[in-house]
Amino acid sequence: MAKGKDEKIPNSKTSWEGYAGSRVEEYIKEALAGKVGFFYRPQDKGSDNNYHLYGFASESDYNEWNSDPDNNAHLLLTDVALPASGGGSSTTSYIVNLYTDSPNNIVTTDNTVKIN
Repeated sequence: MAKGKDEKIPNSKTSWEGYAGSRVEEYIKEALAGKVGFFYRPQDKGSDNNYHLYGFASESDYNEWNSDPDNNAHLLLTDVALPASGGGSSTTSYIVNLYTDSPNNIVTTDNTVKIN
């Protein structure tokens, strides 16, 4: 039997003190799994007539998703519809700032945004 409380940690405000190490590890892995580390904006509008900004944990996750989007849908962490009247670099920069709370504007010319 694990030492400590063997219950799922409910949120980030809950103290980890008294929880089993396996539950702390589980919480950390789940929290990190959903972080966006690579954004991609396709050149063409989607079927909804909007441009989209896709977010993935890494560029390798994007590459895997891009090889078979239907079977790798779990790798797409976020899909933001950009306004159809624009969707250029300034719009992408604005959306990235909303998602990352970044104080800097990010402008790209190669249709990708990499966040380190």
